[in-house]
Amino acid sequence: EFVGMLEKAGVLPGRLEVQSKWLYGLLKPLHGRTGTKVVLKDSLPELEEAFDYLVNEAGKGRAED
Repeated sequence: EFVGMLEKAGVLPGRLEVQSKWLYGLLKPLHGRTGTKVVLKDSLPELEEAFDYLVNEAGKGRAED
């Protein structure tokens, strides 16, 4: 279903980096079906930085209310 959504949207990434072994196992079949390479990473600093930024921005909005 997830792959179908990506195909319908026309968004098929060449590479996905995931932290979770469960998610890695779930997405690994994408490689055969779409050519998307799925990589298991111990940590994703870019994702952590983006998440921290969003949390900080959300906190600023609440502080102003």
